[in-house]
Amino acid sequence: MAAFVARRQLRAQIRPFIVIDFIVQQTLIELSIKNIGNTMARNVRFNFDPPLKSSFDEQPNRKPLGAAALLAHGVAAFPPTKEYRVLFDQAPTRIEKHLPDRYDVTITYDAEPVRQTFTETTLLDLTPYYVPSIRRYDLSDVHKRLSEISTEVRKWRQGGTSGAVRVMTPRDVRREWAIGDLRHLAQVAPRSRGWFYRLRLRLMGAW
Repeated sequence: MAAFVARRQLRAQIRPFIVIDFIVQQTLIELSIKNIGNTMARNVRFNFDPPLKSSFDEQPNRKPLGAAALLAHGVAAFPPTKEYRVLFDQAPTRIEKHLPDRYDVTITYDAEPVRQTFTETTLLDLTPYYVPSIRRYDLSDVHKRLSEISTEVRKWRQGGTSGAVRVMTPRDVRREWAIGDLRHLAQVAPRSRGWFYRLRLRLMGAW
């Protein structure tokens, strides 16, 4: 049993492994094909169901994507770590034209070190990339927002009704403390001196 497991692990280490996937950068979509194995793959062939379609196919003097030599005829020799990238499409135009988002791909290739032909299937799927985009803010947006905040702060300081929060300066805080002390003294002081504290409160507009 141990010898069988060891042989399987060795075969996995010396075989090629062809993977295909989408790479999406903002609105551009690329098709990536790479050998992530450790040895050469030969006679690599691809079959797409449905056939590949791109909005670029409609451009004049441009060969359809599915007719590209790499995709239509495959690769005779595919060394390890080698990667091919093909410009596949532009996302907004593709969505507008209702082109397919999912493709079943069958990949066939020969692995010389293990003397075996591999036939593997995978799914190319664009739907996970179609999520709401995040807006990127620039300096003009920051300046606009700061101006709005500054306007609101001025309203609060002036006692306006547009804001529920009053912004107090250190001077305002000291005044409130003084008013509180004078009100307390006006209540507890004898009548002979209480008038003095009430007068100061009137002068401060707090009585």
